[in-house]
Amino acid sequence: MRRYLCVRCSAVITVVPQDVEPRRHYARPAIAFALALFALCGQSAARIRELISPWRITATPGWVTLRRWIAATRDAALFPMATASADASSTEIAERVAQVAMSHAPPSLRGAPRLALVFAGAAAMA
Repeated sequence: MRRYLCVRCSAVITVVPQDVEPRRHYARPAIAFALALFALCGQSAARIRELISPWRITATPGWVTLRRWIAATRDAALFPMATASADASSTEIAERVAQVAMSHAPPSLRGAPRLALVFAGAAAMA
């Protein structure tokens, strides 16, 4: 992440790669991958954190960030194209994100493992 200071108005401009979600510390592919691990592979939040998060020290079990991503998806603030019914469970919402991400995967990856399709599809989302 790069920050630039405007010499005229003193505004700070932040520049990040295109796939980094606004107001999130993670890129879209990493978030979709984490949600797929939760929904498709049945991984625990603690295990997903071990695989995704670069921070190794934690004071709490599990991973509250995963719940926040699911809540943001439910509210259409994250992955708005992955709409689910109002009474959908966390697993159903995460599964819907994985399905939508896989649908955006390049055709050249046909036959690849599901998690690879989720990651590549999320990277291809604009």
